Amino acid sequence: MFFRFLIITISLATVVYCDVFDVLHYEIYIDLYKGLVERNGFYNGSVKIKFLLKEDASSIKFHAVKDVVSVDSVFLLSGWFNVELNFQQDSENLNINFPRVLSSGDTVELKVYFRRSSNLDRGYYFYKKEEAQIPYDIAYTMTEPSDARFWFPCYDEPWDKATVELIIKVPKNFLVAGNGLLIRDEIIGDERIFYWRSIFPMSTYLMAFATSEYITFSDWYKKVTNPADSIEIKYYVWREDSLKAVNAFKNVVDMMKFFSVRFGEYPFEKYGMVAVYPFSYGGMEHQTMTTINRRWLNGNYEGGIAHELAHQWWGNLVTCENWVEIWLNEGFASYGDALYTEYKYGREAFVSKLKSWANSYFKEDSSIRYAIYNPPPGKLFGTAVYFKGAWVLHMLRNLIGDSTFFKILQEWGRRYAYGTGTTRKFNDIVNEVTKSNFDWFFEQWVLDSGYPVFDFYATILDSQIVINIRQVQKNSRIFKVPIEFKISTQSFDTLLTFWNYTPDTIYVVKFGFIANRDDLKVEFDPDEKILKKVNAIVINKAEASTPLNFKLYQNYPNPFNFETKIDFEIGGKVGKIYKCKISLYDVLGRKIKDIFEGEFPVGRYSLNLKLNDLGSGIYFCELIVEDIGEIVYQGRIKMVLLK
Repeated sequence: MFFRFLIITISLATVVYCDVFDVLHYEIYIDLYKGLVERNGFYNGSVKIKFLLKEDASSIKFHAVKDVVSVDSVFLLSGWFNVELNFQQDSENLNINFPRVLSSGDTVELKVYFRRSSNLDRGYYFYKKEEAQIPYDIAYTMTEPSDARFWFPCYDEPWDKATVELIIKVPKNFLVAGNGLLIRDEIIGDERIFYWRSIFPMSTYLMAFATSEYITFSDWYKKVTNPADSIEIKYYVWREDSLKAVNAFKNVVDMMKFFSVRFGEYPFEKYGMVAVYPFSYGGMEHQTMTTINRRWLNGNYEGGIAHELAHQWWGNLVTCENWVEIWLNEGFASYGDALYTEYKYGREAFVSKLKSWANSYFKEDSSIRYAIYNPPPGKLFGTAVYFKGAWVLHMLRNLIGDSTFFKILQEWGRRYAYGTGTTRKFNDIVNEVTKSNFDWFFEQWVLDSGYPVFDFYATILDSQIVINIRQVQKNSRIFKVPIEFKISTQSFDTLLTFWNYTPDTIYVVKFGFIANRDDLKVEFDPDEKILKKVNAIVINKAEASTPLNFKLYQNYPNPFNFETKIDFEIGGKVGKIYKCKISLYDVLGRKIKDIFEGEFPVGRYSLNLKLNDLGSGIYFCELIVEDIGEIVYQGRIKMVLLK
């Protein structure tokens, strides 16, 4: 109704980009018949794009990579007739000129005709069976984060979500897996056309199809909120893999039930998985139809299958608003995998998985340190994003308790369903539900980098324990963390929590009885609730009698390889506390590092010293004891390290 007359575009055209328009719907048509018959994978296509203008505009810009997706023509769909529009295609953008200035609030529909005659493996992939050593030819899309522009013209940003229809033409012996529900499947001669439709909006990187000479089979998930209503889980695999697939997918229904209880009911019209190969990834959580690597059918990839399913909530239902927020996708899905492990296989398996992830993160962090919010180039899908992201949720869960934690996740899913989320929005929900301010938690764990490294010393006296904790991490902040200590004997145990937020802290635990020092144990964070390293755990059992003097004994063994034991005595009046510092020097008298620094009462102590980071040579270990700023003892021993 807006285009009965042709109006010349004004020279000062308004280029619409970013959030000044909202794509409502894509109808994508891909004619792959000839490309699969001729076995080059090329295709012709068209896409109808319906969008809502939020500002007046005389032109608009979409994404389409010129040398890969070549646009032939663009039409404005207007009532009884279509208007062909002028356009320009540069390296990654399709710039379309309107015949007149369109008004804010207008709903506009364009149809773009294009073709892909490129062998570039990006966004869209085609492999011949003999070249890839697979049973059949295969074609599929894979676009995260921003490669949808390599297979069809679109607005390729995660914050812009739209419904989608996929119409894919292939030879009749091919099946097509796609987003949403299969509306029609037409066979016309040697051609077959699949019509997939999703009624729930999604980002362009979640739109996908895969086609090959597949077989398909299904499971059914009965909704936890309404067992009379079922959702189909549809699988696409090669015939040769069918038995392996049945085994690999045996727990998917159970996973859906578990996640629906924990996160809220499964949010889409269907779920499915399609196996592809070659594939440079493990899995990709395309909305309602996850793409997985064929190798996952061989078993031992249940964690990956759970991770991708968890993405249907965290990544698809609630999508990161932009790529700086990627941890909201990957960290959440990773913790979903861990939660299913806890539910299915128990606490020990759960903790083992988290510890393994922590070690992987520590390894990456030793070469490059970055915050999981806005990761640097090349680390959008880095280990920290996945594994530290999961640990962040684990630590939050332990801070606030299971009931509140899962209430927060369900509110997160409810409030931003079919939309996008940010760290700030999630932080606000945490504050709202807990009625507390957790900004400090997100500041140190999400917006900042690093993790705490503790030196921990516990001195056991007759009726008390003196616990000394030092945060000794380098190039990182001092963390505010609650630390649990398990104090136990054969006859009792207790769990105490102390908040630690300073570099050096002493806690004194007093008993109403005389403890058996040989029987008493002190455990630091026994349930693995903190992402951290503990350099040295030294549990010192002080003698009841007062030592005769201050003394640093010769280490044993000496010479040693990597690890040695150092004994020392702190003299004086029983109950008095001294400041002690042990440092390491080279043969030239240069300080290499401080081994520890803390406060100790009178007693005899043992320190297990590990020097993995030093080379062979002669070193000197020095103990300095101070009382109110005055040195009362200074001792030094020579040590020989041989590797």
